[in-house]
Amino acid sequence: SLCYGKRRVASSPTTEEVLAMGSNRGRISLWSTKTGELRVDMQADKFGRDPTWVWCLKFVLHGQYIAVGDSLGKVTLWDLSFGTQTAVFSDHIADVLALAVEANQSVFYSAGADGSIAQFRMVQQQQLPSHHHQHQDQGEAGARGVWVRTHTRRVHSHDVRALAISPKMMKERSSSGTYGKKK
Repeated sequence: SLCYGKRRVASSPTTEEVLAMGSNRGRISLWSTKTGELRVDMQADKFGRDPTWVWCLKFVLHGQYIAVGDSLGKVTLWDLSFGTQTAVFSDHIADVLALAVEANQSVFYSAGADGSIAQFRMVQQQQLPSHHHQHQDQGEAGARGVWVRTHTRRVHSHDVRALAISPKMMKERSSSGTYGKKK
């Protein structure tokens, strides 16, 4: 994401050129970079009278979803086919300031002012424990899978304001199983 005044900006990884913007009023807008036309307009949840700030956003699963981190400590996934919230995670106790997406696009991370990093992934229905099945939407999004939080670790005593993923480190982690664990 880039910062542009009081707005956050992300570009789509797909060939369809889309620009996503999040504002200090909780608005998430998708714009065509070819025509300048507003494609989708969504509104983040609000708590009380204060507006919700969208601090970061990233396209995930090859542009099918957008992950949004906000000032309420939430990570919200929006299904861009319908412009609807697919999942909301409240794992952070303070603002979510950064998101990073793995190359496979089905795993991403959030970090924030609470010093913690959370991992999320898309899983297929059959991979979920049986108690999850009864709560899942069986519509189009359910056919593709569901987003779940897989890990949360507090790794810093202060804000985590930026995340980046090294493909080499991710490859080493998956082969050794030791990345992020104390030796």
